[in-house]
Amino acid sequence: MSTHEDAERTKKYITEALFQLMKTTPYEKITILEIAKKAGVGRVTYYRHFKSKNDIIIQYFSKETAAFALLFPKKPQTKDDYYELLFTVFHFLREKKELMQLIQKAGLEMIYLDFLNQTLLENFEVSQRKETVYSAYYAAGCLFNVSMQWVKNDCKESVKFIADTYYEHVFSDFN
Repeated sequence: MSTHEDAERTKKYITEALFQLMKTTPYEKITILEIAKKAGVGRVTYYRHFKSKNDIIIQYFSKETAAFALLFPKKPQTKDDYYELLFTVFHFLREKKELMQLIQKAGLEMIYLDFLNQTLLENFEVSQRKETVYSAYYAAGCLFNVSMQWVKNDCKESVKFIADTYYEHVFSDFN
């Protein structure tokens, strides 16, 4: 096994440890030592991979974005492309509902918003819309608010309903 694979496995254990601890302990009370112990690593190993608890969550979203990029290797160009991407995002959120609820409970939603802003800014084809770069921020803000409220409501509505509703409002003037 390569050093890279070992490092990725260690990061995975640390990430899982944090999320497990968040189920029983308020986020602000979780210590680095507790995370390291739960992950089966030392503090030095923890700090080799992460600077802070927030860094774990940021890295988690980055890793999920990379996995998403494999599903959608090219930027969306058509209405159908955008809808498929959007549907997949909401499907992912439903699958990760418990984790997203933990993030809400810990008051860390802004990490998710920053992630959405960065991701949509990188992947939003401004040329497809008449507006400026702010279109990506508009779409990210709407996605953030809709998804956070949907998660807060325990994802009661179907993925299709949420995707259709979001798409209708955000992409109604799509050319």
